[in-house]
Amino acid sequence: MLLDVVRGFTLYGVLLANTVPYFSGRAFLPKSEAFADLGTADHVALFFLTVFISRKSQTLLTCLFGLGFAIQLGRAEARGQSASLLYLRRLAVLFFIGVCHVGQVVIARAWLKRFRWGPMEWVWRWLTYGTAPRMH
Repeated sequence: MLLDVVRGFTLYGVLLANTVPYFSGRAFLPKSEAFADLGTADHVALFFLTVFISRKSQTLLTCLFGLGFAIQLGRAEARGQSASLLYLRRLAVLFFIGVCHVGQVVIARAWLKRFRWGPMEWVWRWLTYGTAPRMH
């Protein structure tokens, strides 16, 4: 139970760290443009966000992932089940997720070379502006 609570706070930290650059739009700009108009206070705030929230949350989430997996393997051995099968099944699922992610990146790069927007962005713009935007 406590592990789930800590994991929830850690996920919130990762969400917070990713929210700032993506909702501000700076994540989509070249670095020379993204930070050109920021003042000193903005640079200090981004530094603290990066060091104390983003890096700590990602590191802690990774450690909690390993701890949760170790607990699963320990419980499987205590029940008399093979921890090796559980480990292999989990690795197979993670491998499948990785393959899907790589496939998504390859497809997205090919799509965006041909079209101006991704499919979801096209739908979002169509619903927002009321007219279908041009794809090229």
